[in-house]
Parts: sequence; C-alpha cells; structure tokens
Amino acid sequence: MISKFNFFRFVRSGALCVSLLLFVSGCGDTGTDESIPQVNPAGDDYFSGITDTTSADVVFSDAPDHFVDSLLKTMTLEEKIGQMLFPAVQPGRQTLDELDSKHFKKYKPGGFVLFGSSLIKTANMIRELQDESEIPLLISEDFERGLAMRIPGAKSYPFNMAIGAADAPLLVYEMGKRIAADSKIIGVHWNLAPVLDINNNSENPIINVRSFGEDPEQVANLGIMMMKGLQAGGVLSSLKHFPGHGNSSVDSHTDLAVIKGSKEEFERNELFPFKKNIDKDAFSVMVGHLGIEAYNLQDTPATLSHRIVTGLLRDELKFKGIINTDAMSMKAISKYHSPGEAAVLAVNAGVDVIMTPLSTIESLNAILKEVSSGRISEARINQSVRRILQAKKWLGLFRQRYAPMSEVEKLMKEEPLDEIGRDLAIRSITLVKNDPLIFPLDKKSKYLHIVIKDGKDFPNEKVFIEEIEKRNKNIETWQLPQNPDKTDLTTFKEKTENFKTIIVSIYLQIRNSTGRINLDQNKVELVNSLVRNGKKVILLAHSHPYALKHFPDVAVFITNYGAEFASEMAMAASVFGEHNISGKLPVTIKGTNFKKGDGIDLLKEKGKLQALIKNSR
Repeated sequence: MISKFNFFRFVRSGALCVSLLLFVSGCGDTGTDESIPQVNPAGDDYFSGITDTTSADVVFSDAPDHFVDSLLKTMTLEEKIGQMLFPAVQPGRQTLDELDSKHFKKYKPGGFVLFGSSLIKTANMIRELQDESEIPLLISEDFERGLAMRIPGAKSYPFNMAIGAADAPLLVYEMGKRIAADSKIIGVHWNLAPVLDINNNSENPIINVRSFGEDPEQVANLGIMMMKGLQAGGVLSSLKHFPGHGNSSVDSHTDLAVIKGSKEEFERNELFPFKKNIDKDAFSVMVGHLGIEAYNLQDTPATLSHRIVTGLLRDELKFKGIINTDAMSMKAISKYHSPGEAAVLAVNAGVDVIMTPLSTIESLNAILKEVSSGRISEARINQSVRRILQAKKWLGLFRQRYAPMSEVEKLMKEEPLDEIGRDLAIRSITLVKNDPLIFPLDKKSKYLHIVIKDGKDFPNEKVFIEEIEKRNKNIETWQLPQNPDKTDLTTFKEKTENFKTIIVSIYLQIRNSTGRINLDQNKVELVNSLVRNGKKVILLAHSHPYALKHFPDVAVFITNYGAEFASEMAMAASVFGEHNISGKLPVTIKGTNFKKGDGIDLLKEKGKLQALIKNSR
C-alpha cells in the first residue's frame, strides 16, 4: 500500500500552506503586512478549497460487504457486545496486566477511550493494547484543540472560541488534517471532536471556550471545516454533545443538564449545527447526557432516549454513522443508573458505542442477559457492530494498526507550535476595550504585572511571563497567592502604589465537576479597587471573554480565550504591537454593551504607536 505517513509528513511540513495562501491572507502575520487580515471577504464560498471525503452513505452502506459480513458471522455474541464497549484507560497509570484481567481475556472490547499521559507512554500503551487484541481496536481520545489537550508538550492549537474569533475556515480545515496526522502517528483513530455546542449561556461551566461561539451558522460552518479536515486526514470525528450542551448552567459531569426552550428555539439553535454537519457527511455523533425540554424529556438523558437517539438522530436527521455516548461514568448517568442498567438503556435507545462505562463487565453481562432473554434482538446488536467494523475497515486498521515507533520519535522532536496554530492564535487575539495612550505596551517602560488565577494548573503561564519579560526587562511580575492573607494584601497595596499603569493577567479554566468558571469575588474586588484608586488597568484575559463583565471600568481589555501554548505566545507578541490585532468576539458579553462581532482592529504601526505612547508618558 502507499505509505500514508510520507504524505502526512508532507502535510505537516507546511508545504500545503502554500495552497492555502491562495485563499487566505498568509499563514500568520510575519511582520511585513500592515493591513488587517481579510480571511472571509463577503461572497466567498465558505467551503471552497477543501477536499471532500468519502460519504457516510458509502462508508456505512447497507449493501453486502463480504469482508465485514464474514467477520461478523465468525464472532460470538459476547465478542459482538464487547465491540460496543470502550473502557477508559490512562497510560502510565494502568498496566497492560491490569487491563488484561478485566477486559481482553473474556470481554474483548472494541476499543478504548484514552486520557492524559505523555506522548511516549500513550503510544506504547496503544501498541501493547493492539498487539493483545484479535480484532483491531479503535482508540479514541479528546483532541478538540490538538494532542496538547490530553498530552502535555504536544502540538498546540487555540481553544474553539479563539478559532471563532479568528474565523479563518480554511485554516481550521488544515488544523483538522494536522491533528489527524499527529493522532494517527501515536495510534488514535477517533478524535472526539468537534464541539458543536452553541455557547448561548454565558454561565455554562463546562462548554464555554470549547464552543466556537453563540451563532449557530458560524458554529456549524467551523465545525464542518474541522470535521472535514479530520476525516480527510483519515480519522473519525465525533460531533458533540448532541443535541447541544451550550444552553445550560449545569455540568453533566455532576448532574443531568437540562436544555431549556421551545422546540422551535431548539431546532433553530442547538440542533442546527448538528443537522448541517450530518448533511455534510459526518461519520460519528456523540450524544450528551442532556435533558431536552423541547421534547418533554427533562428527566431523561438524551443518551438513554430512543426518541432522541433513534427518532431524532437516526430517523429524522438520517444519520448513517456511529452513535457513541459521552462518558457513562459521568454523574448525569451514574448518579441515577447502575452501569448495567445504563448500558441496556443506551442500547435500547439506539447507541452503537458505550464509552467509559463504570464497569465494563457489568455492562456486558447486562446487555448479554437482555439479548439472551429476547428483550434485545441479536439483529439489533449486529447493526451496531457492523458500523463499528465498517469504520475500522475505512480507517485501514485491518491492514495496519499503528505506525512504527520511529514516527512517534520524530513527532516528539517537533515544535509544539506550527504555522497553522500560530496563525490561528494571532488572528484570534481580540481587543475589546482600548486606551491608545497606554496600549500597546512599549519595550522600555516599567510595568507591574500582576497574575491572578483560579487554580494552580496553568503550565503555559510561565511561557507567557518569560515571553513578555524577554521583550521588556523592566516588567516586574508578581503573583497573587491562591488564598491571600493580610500580608499578601499589604504586599499588593505596596507594589501597586508606585505605578499609574498596571497590567493584570487573569487566568481562568474550565474545571470538570466544579460548576464554576469565574474568579472568587475577593479577587475581582482587588482588581476593581485599582481602578477606583485611579490606576489604569490593562486587563489580559487568558480565559473566556465573559470575564469583562466583572471588570467594566478597566482601561484596556484583551483576550486570547484560554492559556494554550499557541495563544499565550500570540498574546505575548500582540500586547507589544508585533502583530495586527483583528479578532472579533464570537459571543455577546452579557451585562455589558459588547456584543458578538465587536473587536478593535489595531494595525501594527510600531513607529507611530510607540511615539504616541512615549510622548504620553
């Protein structure tokens, strides 16, 4: 067969960026173009320039398939049910022996859902798992923003909301292809992305910047580009969280989230991106643990609802591919159902793949019991298993289960930022409020830089601090402790007294099962006290843009939508005016006058800007 990996190395080398230049104004602002990037001029075909993939009708055809059908006939009922179960595994924390005793010898799962570890541990575990399995495994992982989402130090791309702010569709398509190339090298063939939730509720504690924005059309279109890029790169995508998780203030990791609104509102908003992506040949859809008010299903998770999974998704939307659950270990399910009961309900609803059950053994035995009793037909099981085998065939897993480790070693040597990630991050930087007398920063003035965080785990924060201090040796950075005491507050007061202009970096992060996305009120009050005392505050939001509603009177507000490596590097350069700033809010900031589409265009006119800043001081 023709080696796919040589092709992927070509794609990853940036050669394909040359063709993209025909459609977009460059792979990143290199410092020579003084104009604001025009990525989507009016009248452009949003999907022009992409390579279409094989249709879902072909991959998941009902027509006879000698290879798939013959294999299906050789499988026992237990093996078939096993194909529908994808347990969780954490490379580096679990050994193959531990997994083998639970899964391989008797239950033979169809695949696994991987969670974070190093690149080498992940790749090694995948190869060990594949070598132990008679039928190739389908390995899945959450790479919504690239491998860095689960694998520290891997290739970094911005959060989806940043991508919405950049609104550069062809770059998103290329991003999808590059994520696919990296995924295949380590052995992951199913990327649980893109997120198609519309973040039309600013208090949503778990979707937030994982969403492209609040506009159904934009979310749908950027989702299509990501989905098409992943599938063109030879991996499965998975649209999530069907039928839409954005309009909720509950994290389904902790309880059942209910999507409010009438059926008309639901179809116009939440459902729209999924319908459009399905029409464009998406291969898999992840169903969320969501109650749907429009269908009078407030107390039933969509995952377990025949009306949603089969009636809406399979019959009404004509979806042909694989339907998979969100993690069945989440409390929206596990709080109300045993693993076996939940698995049976999911199968009856029409689900093909049950992801991360709390007990794989209990789930398998419960489904087996239902089939043996005749309450679930074996034909129903065959439908799901056939789709799973068809997907594995399309992925080429029966020919080659994984790449040589030499490919992984090459991947490990690559930089964490390529030109696509860099360009998207630069285009995403959004300046919402500005005082041209103090911003952009210059590289000689003295600044106090205060860092305020909602937690400890922001590994790229150090990168940002190093980058700004490298540009200006006169920046003094001071971190407010997590739980400041009287001594800390005294230090805060003393440090801020001698500065008229103060830079404040706010770090916020989506944290599963916490139900919060904002700073503690006492930290908000500290920042606002600076404004009341006559200080000019330049607020850098390494987070969601909704943070602005808590700091309405700061002089400057700029956001990179989250502390990914690519976004931290872009923010550090942009605050010094090294790039054009052109990002536009993809969401409305409730409680302020700032709405979707707002954003100040700032040209990279260093001489003029720096002279103005210098004279003002």
